Amino acid sequence: MNAIRAAAVGSDTMLDDIAAELTQSAYDIAHTHLTEFHGVQPPWLELKLALWSALRRIVKKWDHFSQSLAAPELADRREDYLVELADAVYRTMLRFCVRESFREVESNLHQSFRMMIESKERACRRRGNAAGYHP
Repeated sequence: MNAIRAAAVGSDTMLDDIAAELTQSAYDIAHTHLTEFHGVQPPWLELKLALWSALRRIVKKWDHFSQSLAAPELADRREDYLVELADAVYRTMLRFCVRESFREVESNLHQSFRMMIESKERACRRRGNAAGYHP
């Protein structure tokens, strides 16, 4: 039982790490797309926490979903994952005075998230992890 609990805790920690990396990437992009509202800066800490919460929820959902998929199917669904991540970030940014269209922000988010995910996949392959990186 302790081994199962340890694996679950390890998995949660890994998902938290993924969500944190995605959050930092999204935060950096949000920082360039948000503007002052009536001379007041957006509350940056509140934004970062809101981004982490939204992204963590999606990472957990896709982790659970990916458990039932084979690697080729998972690769085929990557775009759906990226779209859902970008949508969650943009919806969060809307609460903090985003100044650009979804299309412009989405493009930046997709590129950043894709690079991060591909980097993680390469690292998994170098370590000999046949299952690769997911969610």
